[in-house]
Amino acid sequence: MKKLFILAYVFALCLCSSCRIYGFSGASVPKEVKSISIEYIQNKAPNAWSTTDNIFNQELRNKMARDGGMKVINEAGDYQLKGYISDYRITAQAPTPGTFSTKYRLDIIVQIEFKDMVTDKKIQWREPFTNFEVYDNNEISGKEDEFIRRISTNISNAIFNKIFSTW
Repeated sequence: MKKLFILAYVFALCLCSSCRIYGFSGASVPKEVKSISIEYIQNKAPNAWSTTDNIFNQELRNKMARDGGMKVINEAGDYQLKGYISDYRITAQAPTPGTFSTKYRLDIIVQIEFKDMVTDKKIQWREPFTNFEVYDNNEISGKEDEFIRRISTNISNAIFNKIFSTW
């Protein structure tokens, strides 16, 4: 039992001393990356709910701080994110002939630009991220913030995975 403990300890030390920091989220953050700056993601989508940008920014910052383990700042980070909400659309889903649709779909599209300012790879990309929620017609009243939060969480997860996944 003591040998097993020592072996596990040595294995853990090897992981900690490697060039990357690994987490249980499947993400790896290079050791030289200490911060990520996120410029406020503005809402440029026509007809969007008034709280869309506030909810999205909160979810994105929470995701990066919680799962990335980095300091989230407003500008000049080791990694830099900026972008805008480009589309907010509600569409009817499969109405039957002669009736109104009872199901609707809320889509949000966010344009994101990423820059790596410190590692040797200096990765840069620009990409749209989208997600949606389908709901019954009677569900939207009073729940739009909840739908936006779920969509924002899913988009934030996709952005996080694009930046940090090693798979």
